[in-house]
Amino acid sequence: MPGPHPRGYVRPGDDAPLMDITRINPSVGGAAGGMISSGTDVNRFLGALVRGKLLHSAQLKEMMTTRPTGSSDGRAYGLGLESKPLPCGGLNWGHTGDFLGYETAAGTTIDGRQATVMVNLGPGSSDAQSGDIQAAVETALCEAHPSVSG
Repeated sequence: MPGPHPRGYVRPGDDAPLMDITRINPSVGGAAGGMISSGTDVNRFLGALVRGKLLHSAQLKEMMTTRPTGSSDGRAYGLGLESKPLPCGGLNWGHTGDFLGYETAAGTTIDGRQATVMVNLGPGSSDAQSGDIQAAVETALCEAHPSVSG
């Protein structure tokens, strides 16, 4: 990867030491490894996408037409975008992804709040890691938004 970047690690077994896997060629992941970006890039992209600055409105509407995933947290999936109700009201529109050494969760709201969280361990992280990074995205998206009370 060009320029400064975080190193990626895997833990090949429960008691195994961390192994630096940064130098793996991401093209082994096909399309999943076809792009390198920063959290700032992901925030800018998702924000522009959801606020209608990248696609015609009919295309964005299709993309944001979702179907329930069956998850108890209310998640629904559209064409490359997942929506999830936020505890402060509204929806988190985003996506998650992982690749050897890294895991990312990103989200945005219609009103322009954005958050991306990346960790540099996977596989071999704790069982809670994915939930923790999702919770961090939710917290960031709700931070400046007053809670909705009934």
